Amino acid sequence: LLPEAGPAALDVDVKVSAGKGSVLTKTHRVDLLAVEPGGVAGGVGDRRACLCGGGLAVDVDLRHGGATVYHLLRGKRSRRLDINRPGIGPPFSWSDLFDEKAEAWTEQEAFGVTLCLRTKSILRPGLMLERRITLGQGPIVKVVDTVINGSARSFSLSLKQSWYMHGGMLTELVVPRKQGVYRREFRNGGGRTLGGLNLPTEGEAWPEGWVCLERDEGCAAGMLWGVAERVEPGGRGEIQVSLGQLGPGQSTTLAPVYGFVGDGNWKAVRGWWQTLVGGGPPEDEAVEATR
Repeated sequence: LLPEAGPAALDVDVKVSAGKGSVLTKTHRVDLLAVEPGGVAGGVGDRRACLCGGGLAVDVDLRHGGATVYHLLRGKRSRRLDINRPGIGPPFSWSDLFDEKAEAWTEQEAFGVTLCLRTKSILRPGLMLERRITLGQGPIVKVVDTVINGSARSFSLSLKQSWYMHGGMLTELVVPRKQGVYRREFRNGGGRTLGGLNLPTEGEAWPEGWVCLERDEGCAAGMLWGVAERVEPGGRGEIQVSLGQLGPGQSTTLAPVYGFVGDGNWKAVRGWWQTLVGGGPPEDEAVEATR
């Protein structure tokens, strides 16, 4: 029997018989997660970890470090947001971190559950990243990174965080401008230029740190952040954040980034940005962008 809440595992054997012969397949482990109604739970399996609650599920690949956010209330095609593994540089290499399966464990929080991941840098021996992914009852997934320098060297580094928001047949990408928003039709596989509109990549040129993908069925996905050195906006986007100077034995914890998956539109994403990061009063009207 499954526990009231929390992880469990099943070992599954299959025996195939044909005539007088039979073959027993290799035992496979099936990781399960039980969640109480209205609750939040998390568990670490053999290859993956999962957080579930509040209408969302976060599936994390322990070997590659990526997190996929699912909207459980929308049935089919519920995959909404990929929060990719981070990169540290320069130079940046996406094979630097999570080259091996990450150490992983969960911690129960007052209003949710946190998955903790720990991985070593291949390019910079002694450097380690600890990532904390927190899910509560709302539409927000919180990601906090700590970089620890266990080497005898000093580093001046930045961290890149990329994402991919999954669109549908009728989807619009929305980003902030000083007055109102820019919005463009979005197609899966699209780049980072918002339909050919050239947006600034300098982080200080962005009035607010968020992007949103609106779907025609009344739900949205978004990424939210505070201060960034560089911003590559779009449904397939990226931010770069400075780690500063990191001496031997020192560590630094970056400000959180957030993923949004839930009902609503860009105003819901912006409202959460105001709550979590801070900003001006909400805009009541979307201003269409011109090329």
